[in-house]
Amino acid sequence: MVDDSSRTRPAAVLTGHFDENAGAILYGAVLAAAAMTVVSVQPDRTGAIALSVVLMLVVYSLAHLYATVLGSRISRPGDRAWTRVRANLPHEAAVVEGGLPVLLCFTGLRVAGVGVAYAALAASWLTVALMAFIGYRIGRLSDATGLHLALEVTAAAGIGVLLIVLKTAHH
Repeated sequence: MVDDSSRTRPAAVLTGHFDENAGAILYGAVLAAAAMTVVSVQPDRTGAIALSVVLMLVVYSLAHLYATVLGSRISRPGDRAWTRVRANLPHEAAVVEGGLPVLLCFTGLRVAGVGVAYAALAASWLTVALMAFIGYRIGRLSDATGLHLALEVTAAAGIGVLLIVLKTAHH
């Protein structure tokens, strides 16, 4: 019998990645939904909307990376910039990763023939679900139960609901 307890299982890698980057993933989901809310007023411009969301996610991710590297260089001036970039890139890239489900939902619905407004609304509700899940996951990792866990989930999902309210008011 082979002892494989030291091997890293794919699910454990994904869970560890998520747990270490939950904030950035949540941020990416919110950014993607917010960007889609603003740019989805353009009818029948699926490619332009998707490109706008992707570019915005990449720019925000790079801006975060740059700010993190600069901040760490102040506190540790001996560190090389490239070393800090490599160390922080996986975390900051999670911003883009967090926006992908929202973008894929929108794009998939558009390819299926759903109108821009409804596809953007569905992607926004997916954001609410993702944020509720992230709130739950973070709450459970923090040993929250009962009312405290419900508040974690409600607070996270509430940001997504606020985006939907703003989108509705915007249109």
